[in-house]
Amino acid sequence: SKTYDSFARMQKTASDLLLDHVEHALASLPDGAVLELGCGTGQMSYRLAQALCSRKLVFSDIAPGMVEMCQQKLSGMPKCSNDIHFKVLDAEQLSENAIYAAVLSGLTLQWFNDFYRTLQRIYNVLLPGGEFIFSCLVRGSFPEWYSACKQIHVPCTANVLRDTQKISHEV
Repeated sequence: SKTYDSFARMQKTASDLLLDHVEHALASLPDGAVLELGCGTGQMSYRLAQALCSRKLVFSDIAPGMVEMCQQKLSGMPKCSNDIHFKVLDAEQLSENAIYAAVLSGLTLQWFNDFYRTLQRIYNVLLPGGEFIFSCLVRGSFPEWYSACKQIHVPCTANVLRDTQKISHEV
């Protein structure tokens, strides 16, 4: 986790685009906390904390080292009125009901083993009028990874990526 940011240019670009969408959605969100699933080292979390200065924020990741890096990154930001919490959390095990105004997730959905059940769990934690705002890899993303695995005769460890048309019709 300590060197992740130096290799995460694509993740930063994706989080910037996602945050642009979040900033447009702010006006329509109900009052309540915001949960980030897959906070990683806090690249998106830092900007999110600045943009949502008056909200309770929960930054989570399945990897304790990533949560720790995120917490360190945010410890250096100017103080705001945020109520900020950090949590080691497996998104596939969400169990609360209707407690978040928004759930944000940047490039994590492709790692879910049970994609549709996890989406249902995410929607269950949203307050009425809440939004799930996400970015994810889809079929055709990272062809270099698949090609490299094939060249050295090892199985690709990535989950099967979904087709964007299929996601939009099934969700």
